[in-house]
Amino acid sequence: MIISMKGARRGIRALVGLLALAGLGCGKPSSAHSTSSSRGPEVDERGCPTRLPAPSPLPGVTEAQRTLAYWLGRVGQLDEEVLSLPQIASHNAAFRVRDRLEPDADALAPFALDRSVEAAAILTEVNARLAYLRARIEHGDYVATAGARPDSTPFAALSGLPSPLAAGPGFELRVALALVPMHCGPVAEGLYKAGDAQAAFDRNLCSSLRPQEPLQVLATWPNGMRLVRSRATLGWIDGAAPLSPPV
Repeated sequence: MIISMKGARRGIRALVGLLALAGLGCGKPSSAHSTSSSRGPEVDERGCPTRLPAPSPLPGVTEAQRTLAYWLGRVGQLDEEVLSLPQIASHNAAFRVRDRLEPDADALAPFALDRSVEAAAILTEVNARLAYLRARIEHGDYVATAGARPDSTPFAALSGLPSPLAAGPGFELRVALALVPMHCGPVAEGLYKAGDAQAAFDRNLCSSLRPQEPLQVLATWPNGMRLVRSRATLGWIDGAAPLSPPV
């Protein structure tokens, strides 16, 4: 897309105008208007609405993405089995292990990043994850790009965490300084379902850390990757990922 300088100047002036209006604030509510008034939208201490209708469509959403046909076309085989009976049993067993290790924990609650780390619980979770990925690599279910078979060696079971942070609570609390991918296994290479010619979904990409998101750094792997935990998941990040110093 080519934008003329004249158009760019108009855009800059509009942005400056919006910022100037924002700087004026919303105006404090009168004493007669409660922030929880049922006669209008809730407002904060400045008199600004706490909620506003979202734009429709949302930014970045195309017209095609608003149709059912677009999403059905991305799914592939609609009748494909999501989890087999053995996989369901394994999934349930993983929850039972966590229940034994942390009987008072809510399985759906975010991780508390200020608590000391139980090394045994982390090792159990890591080995379960490695076993899951290793089995799919060795059975040919997961492949690398161009259909190559990945090396399953990095997914071998562990007797202990390599280079753990044993001092103090067992972790370093840091903050992500940019968008940081979290990998499901201790390698940065992608894993794709066999037969997925477009490699549309990386099975080794579990999540991402957003800028300013806190995380626990738990251990350093021999290849330099770091085992970390966010409030939502456990995974590996690149050893050179932009993180803050320990906080």
